[in-house]
Amino acid sequence: MARLAVLEFDPKKVTYVKRAFIAGGRRYVPGMEFPWGKLAVSQRKAKAMFEAGLLRHAAVVQPMAVAVEPAEPVVAEPVATDYLDGIDDLMELRKIADEVGAPYKRSKDEQREAIRSASQ
Repeated sequence: MARLAVLEFDPKKVTYVKRAFIAGGRRYVPGMEFPWGKLAVSQRKAKAMFEAGLLRHAAVVQPMAVAVEPAEPVVAEPVATDYLDGIDDLMELRKIADEVGAPYKRSKDEQREAIRSASQ
């Protein structure tokens, strides 16, 4: 039968973050020291966080960072603007759709695209 190691919270030992969380308006990530005494966190709350798996007493060794070459920037194609972008009335867009034979759509953006595709 396997034996399970029981980890006890010791308020005298330094605590480190085991899983990421936010406390006192600051984000803590694994490996950071969590000074619960300086943050006015009670010993009872720190023990509960320890038992919940958020904290530990031994610092985690972080793996070495690997140098990665930056990727080439992606250049976005310019968006074509036409007179349809200046029309904010859906009823006006539907009148234009009737003229070019485009179907009705629910939103203004979809209606503009339908008019553009029917006009080409």
